[in-house]
Amino acid sequence: MGERLTEAQMSVLRCVANHPLSDGTEIGQYLGHVSYWASPKLKRLRELGLIDRLGQSFRGGYCHTITDAGRSLLKENPNG
Repeated sequence: MGERLTEAQMSVLRCVANHPLSDGTEIGQYLGHVSYWASPKLKRLRELGLIDRLGQSFRGGYCHTITDAGRSLLKENPNG
């Protein structure tokens, strides 16, 4: 992958890896931010092929899961 992720994007990617099937609201809360904070980061991670969007949660938000490319990136960059 040619593009370097921001610290916030890496945090969201790690959160998706550690909390599978979380929606954007939950990810924002896990990371100590307002509910909508994670949305643009999730969108960019999807565009880069690092996560996939699954079905909707009971609250109506989309759940996410990490892809093989996302796992590889985390292995290459364990500290950020």
